[in-house]
Amino acid sequence: MNYRPIVAVVLFLLVASFINPAFAQDQWVRVGNAAGQTASADGPAVILVDMGNCRFSMTIGKRDHVKYNDPDLVLYRANRTLTDRHLPHLKQAEMTSGYDWWFEAPKTMKTQWMGLMCDKISNFKWSSSSTRAEVSPELQDIMDSNSLKCPANFDGNQWVPISSKDDVIFKNIHLSETRGFVIDSRSKTKDQGSRFCFIHGENILIGVSGGGANLRNEKNGSILNVLQSIEFKSDDSPANQ
Repeated sequence: MNYRPIVAVVLFLLVASFINPAFAQDQWVRVGNAAGQTASADGPAVILVDMGNCRFSMTIGKRDHVKYNDPDLVLYRANRTLTDRHLPHLKQAEMTSGYDWWFEAPKTMKTQWMGLMCDKISNFKWSSSSTRAEVSPELQDIMDSNSLKCPANFDGNQWVPISSKDDVIFKNIHLSETRGFVIDSRSKTKDQGSRFCFIHGENILIGVSGGGANLRNEKNGSILNVLQSIEFKSDDSPANQ
């Protein structure tokens, strides 16, 4: 049997998937709540996430899983898919200007995880729009809350941590279409996890991690390594067509 034609076709398909985005997008797993999208995905895979105004892709590994619960996304690392009641979930508290939010994980959860949300830069103290305009008390509450979730200022090129204490571990992440950072605190008695933020255009991807996922464990296969694969998508990219 002559295998040359079969080999040629396979090689062509592999090459096409790398050089042609329109072809390669068929291999992506679209995550979101719109038609043609899924609320959950398992690795290994390249996922395309449509989360409010934040549209991005990331590469997840063999034991990685994602769960989308509009408006948040949870990524966790486990040998099997976990049910919703065993996953971190978004908590919200009403404010005069809207809702404050945070992620809460089950006390029995031992696996590494990350929770992500999308916000706009006008809700941050360092943004040019907030420095030019008069800030209302309601907006000030949002900015104060965001300073805790995203404890760094963006100077137009990179992130600078708000705190200069020695117990802070901080890392800038420079990717092709975004600038991000990861920060955590040293603690001998409690796992503080990490906080991270990525800016793209007028939007910011905000996240927090837990279950031992922090910069100190980055070299030991931390789930935070997934952040290095983030790639934001514009409205006219194949990911959004």
